[in-house]
Amino acid sequence: MSESKSNHGLKLAKTFFAATKDASIKAVTKIGKRLHIKRFENKDTQGKSVEIVLGDLSLHYKRMAVFASYDPEGIINDAVILYLQALQTVVDGIVFVTDNFILPTEIDKIKNLVIYAQCSRHNEYDFGSYKRGVKWLEKTGLINKIEELVLCNDSCYAPIYPFKPMFEEMGRRQCDFWGICANDEFQYHIQSYFWVLKKRAFQSTVFKRYINSIKHQDDITAIIKNYEVTLADRFMRAGLVVDSYIPNYFNSGVYPYYVHNLTLCPVWLIKQGCPLIKKKALLDESFNLDSVYNTIQYLKEHHNELLEKVAYVDIGNPNEEYDFRFSIIMPVYNCRTKIGPAIDRILNQSYQKFELIIMDDGSEDGTFEYLNEQYGHEIETGKIRLVRTEHNGVSGARNAGLKEARNHWIAYVDCNTFVIGDFLRIFCQAIAANPDTLLFYGKAKEIFSGEIFGKPFNYRKLKKSNYIQLGAFVHHKKIYKEKGGFDESATRLGDGDLIVRYTENNKVSFIDRVVLFYHGNHEIIS
Repeated sequence: MSESKSNHGLKLAKTFFAATKDASIKAVTKIGKRLHIKRFENKDTQGKSVEIVLGDLSLHYKRMAVFASYDPEGIINDAVILYLQALQTVVDGIVFVTDNFILPTEIDKIKNLVIYAQCSRHNEYDFGSYKRGVKWLEKTGLINKIEELVLCNDSCYAPIYPFKPMFEEMGRRQCDFWGICANDEFQYHIQSYFWVLKKRAFQSTVFKRYINSIKHQDDITAIIKNYEVTLADRFMRAGLVVDSYIPNYFNSGVYPYYVHNLTLCPVWLIKQGCPLIKKKALLDESFNLDSVYNTIQYLKEHHNELLEKVAYVDIGNPNEEYDFRFSIIMPVYNCRTKIGPAIDRILNQSYQKFELIIMDDGSEDGTFEYLNEQYGHEIETGKIRLVRTEHNGVSGARNAGLKEARNHWIAYVDCNTFVIGDFLRIFCQAIAANPDTLLFYGKAKEIFSGEIFGKPFNYRKLKKSNYIQLGAFVHHKKIYKEKGGFDESATRLGDGDLIVRYTENNKVSFIDRVVLFYHGNHEIIS
């Protein structure tokens, strides 16, 4: 194999490796002007392989990237190409590693974008791909020639903005390991869809032990806990500095302080300068507090060039599609400093045919005055109906709200619950699909633990132990008229009592989606 020398003094034969999906390598097209092909059996991938010499490599940024990809069909889609093209502007070379075999016809797509590709099934998810890419950089000696190592994957669409400003900003910060977002779920960590390790980090014993420890795990939770969550902690324990491009506002009082996973707020992230967006934010309502519909509309208006090249669910305007009317009841008591985000989550719904009834249960901390000041326009237009009563407890406040309700469908929110942006649209879909059903509920996720609350309906099991979160529960007003409201004599579990009474001898529809995030720690509302 021939070598060439770059003007930076680095000797390297650019190598491209691809394990083909079938036994034939005839479909592998020529890559580069100077071409040498060596055919051989590869025991690791159990198939024919191709090794190709491409040419020399220069180091301008002294930065390499390992890009992890997965496609069960063996395709390299247009969104991956777009991401690689953007990444190519800030790195000297990209090592492309997949957790799947690749169709030979796909190889040509990346011939001018990567310096090496390894495409085989290893069953270790993105972290296994990161490991293989790092190993190749070590084998070639490239790891010793660079100052920064980027580990990123195809779970995102990019670019929303060019990567260069982000790297310039982080280059000014005194840190050893950084990513775009930090996350407090499980424990503080940097989200693994985009990691950057400076030399002190990737040459450390901590990282070498970490990368060598990666192996197959039986479920995704084990993957996250063992390989995503732990790395930042390992570095910090070793005295290395960890940072994130987007500040972590959790528990700071700054929006969105109540969200562990900032990728759930894609529009907010984009407005902060985030150069990419999670694919799930455009494909799954449960992973988007800003709503899939609202996010797509924002991208169409501000970043349509990206949207034209990626896959997304093109949702029609739900306000034109449905005509169900909701009354959303929110009891509040002494929560002036914490109430805003929960209200904003409702006001920013993709489906807007609702009234928000806020029942101030005799607050003494200025909550009522704050609401009048902050939401005066919404109160004036009737979008918010603010009612003040003497202190009577949460069940009494909800009952007063039920009496105030003007619309047919009833939903409930609290100061410690945050509905997803498509919450009402999802319930509209369910109501339209089940016209003879008057009770619906979805899943709720606890923000601190990540625990999912909610499962398919079984009345016998529900009576033994409630598994329906009131904030994920929607019912027709007829049920209230027939069975009454909340038990005001109950000091606790009043919502569970209501759910059990309402669902008895009634048809109930379960929506198998997370529609709500909540804080199990109720101190947030006091």
